[in-house]
Amino acid sequence: MNAEELTLRHGFSGRSDEERYWAALNTCFGGWGDRRRFDWCFTRDGARRRPDILQLESPRGPIAGSAVTYRMVRVAGGVEVIAGIMTGSWTLPDARGAGAFTRLIAASREAVAAAGGTLLLAFVTAANPSRRRLDAAGAGMVPTWYCRSAGTAGQRDDGLRAVAAAGIAQRPIAPTAAGTCFCYTGDEWQGQFVGRPDDVRLVQRPGRWTALVELAPGFARLLTLDAAPGDRPAAIDALTAHARHEGRELFAFTMHADECALLRERGFVVGDGFLAVDVIGQAVGVPQHWHVEHGDRM
Repeated sequence: MNAEELTLRHGFSGRSDEERYWAALNTCFGGWGDRRRFDWCFTRDGARRRPDILQLESPRGPIAGSAVTYRMVRVAGGVEVIAGIMTGSWTLPDARGAGAFTRLIAASREAVAAAGGTLLLAFVTAANPSRRRLDAAGAGMVPTWYCRSAGTAGQRDDGLRAVAAAGIAQRPIAPTAAGTCFCYTGDEWQGQFVGRPDDVRLVQRPGRWTALVELAPGFARLLTLDAAPGDRPAAIDALTAHARHEGRELFAFTMHADECALLRERGFVVGDGFLAVDVIGQAVGVPQHWHVEHGDRM
């Protein structure tokens, strides 16, 4: 099978086509998610645009697919540009090694350019074959770290306030001005950080720090943490203990080496990753200093 001989199709033709795409994700990534996660990933607007759905088809049907979800990104100097993020990329097991993902990268670049975008982004682990394909396609690689706590049951901290975040209409945590970052309207932020597939909880030590945590089976995703540098170690310790008390490990994502070091010191297992950054045209260079939190990711 040669990927160049496959048919590239845009969008979903109907509900049954969505179901096939969803089934392929769960085939390629066991336990990828339910229909609520599918809708959250592929039917929400970002940067006032619906995701672009790309599928490669053989005569037997779709064998690979990927989406481009859109965000606004604030780069150096405060300039805001449109970025597309490769999301939910998959290739069926018996079709791998034929260049399908490489062709999807090229199609994603074309989709971003057609949307007036400047950046094509992808979050990948260091060991992921997709990282090598993106690197070969010319994307810049900015280091990231995936961090998971590993330990015994934690103690309940009665000084914490923990409530459902579902009623939050506006961002309770001020956006940082440090580095290149995603920027949102109020509704976009609410949909990205609060209206997620799993329940989201606001956890606070009142007057000291505030966090949003998504409660997934077996682990709690630290979506965002607003804490002064001196309060971050205690906040991480309290959030880890809070998660463990409920039978979960705490999972965090960072693009800051000092934050990664802090988590390592607390016994977190750390996996290396990259944010692949492909510049469309010459409007900006490859930004190197990013502030991206777990909640910014899909």
